[in-house]
Amino acid sequence: MGGYHATSHTRCYLAFTGLALICILLSKVIAANHLFRILTTAALMGIAIFFSPIEATNKPLGKKKRLSYKMVASVLSSIDFLFAIFNVLPDTRSITVYYISKWVLVIFAIIPFFQKQAKIS
Repeated sequence: MGGYHATSHTRCYLAFTGLALICILLSKVIAANHLFRILTTAALMGIAIFFSPIEATNKPLGKKKRLSYKMVASVLSSIDFLFAIFNVLPDTRSITVYYISKWVLVIFAIIPFFQKQAKIS
């Protein structure tokens, strides 16, 4: 889907690792219940369908690649949404981390959207 692009590799690693660590720590507190799974995957699917791919400003995509990436992101997000709807994955801490970590993707995907909106204003 693309998303937030840090100004350096170090900042990228720190941002991703920090958010992933927060997800792991929150997994003890938040149970990825059925509604949480559906809401999480619905948010990610909506971003994939309507906003992907979110490209880096220094690496613009051609029309063909853009369409291809949009299709892949939409299909994978839809499959994940079906897993959530049918409650396929077992209810374990690992699965809870999996669903909470999706919010890292949601956050990284919406940051560029708001950055673009701020530049337009």
